[in-house]
Amino acid sequence: MTLQAHIDLMLPTTSLQARRGTLDIDCLDPAFAPGTGTPEPAGLTRGQVMTLLESWTDLPFVGMDCVEVAPAYDHAEITSLAAAHFIWTYLCGRIRTARVRA
Repeated sequence: MTLQAHIDLMLPTTSLQARRGTLDIDCLDPAFAPGTGTPEPAGLTRGQVMTLLESWTDLPFVGMDCVEVAPAYDHAEITSLAAAHFIWTYLCGRIRTARVRA
């Protein structure tokens, strides 16, 4: 099943109550996030996580955090940059949603 098929199945069943999101960075494949305490072989790509975040912009999130980032295990700061990019994408989605609703 494709990522888009999973998104299409999930979104209609999601309630519209306010929620808080947590993104565990170790869902990414170690090639994209080596700086985590629990690497996940065959994990998601950065693009797949971005697709998920972008598809969730209309959901009523009230906050988000990104956990399991361990810079000490990542000499090139790839994991920290990915986490920052994901949080930035979430925040941009919140701004977009607020402007659309206003």
